[in-house]
Order: sequence, then structure tokens, then C-alpha cells
Amino acid sequence: MVYTVQVLILMVVVYPALLVLVRLIAPDDAHSPLRYVIAILPAVPVAGVAIAYVRWLRQADELERRIQLEAMAFSAIVTILGVGTYVVLTDLPAWVLFLSFMALWLVGVIARKMWLNR
Repeated sequence: MVYTVQVLILMVVVYPALLVLVRLIAPDDAHSPLRYVIAILPAVPVAGVAIAYVRWLRQADELERRIQLEAMAFSAIVTILGVGTYVVLTDLPAWVLFLSFMALWLVGVIARKMWLNR
């Protein structure tokens, strides 16, 4: 379980770094095949997070699974609203949505645990 959490943390740190790297090294030519390959690099840590999270969730007890499900639902709904707003306000960079999803997920987990412990 510790290994899974370490992988999660690593992937969450690597994702923003890859976003910056992609912006720096992507060729200016919009039709370059290399540009497409470089553009999908940030998808690797996202897949890593998904795999590590599912592995961790399978080891969690029923209460933790319920807390995580409710927190994920909360963060997904708020993020979807954020994506809708993002379409209107295109001045925001895309990484804001990723960080907001992760932060809201954390808020949802903490809020639910606090609610259960009162």
C-alpha cells in the first residue's frame, strides 16, 4: 500500500513537470508528427495515477472506499463545472483544472472523514 501511495505522489508531481516540458520542447510546426507524440506525454502520469489509485482502492476497507467514492463524485462534479467555465473563460491554463480536481478530491476526503468522526 505504501508503494501505491508513493506512485500516486510521484505521478502527481511528474504531470505538471511534463506539461511545462511539453510547452518548452514542442515544435512550432502544427502539423509535425513529433508535436503529437510530445503532446501525449502528460497522459502517461495520468494513466499511472489511475492504475495506482485502483490498486490502492482495492486494498482499502469498505468505509474508505465509500469516502473515496463520495470525494471523487464531489470533485468530478465541481471539475465538470470548471470545464464548462473554462470553455467560456479561455484565459485559464489547462493545468488549473487538473490541480483543482486533485485539490477538491482532497477536500472531499477530509470533509467526509470529519463528518464521520463528529
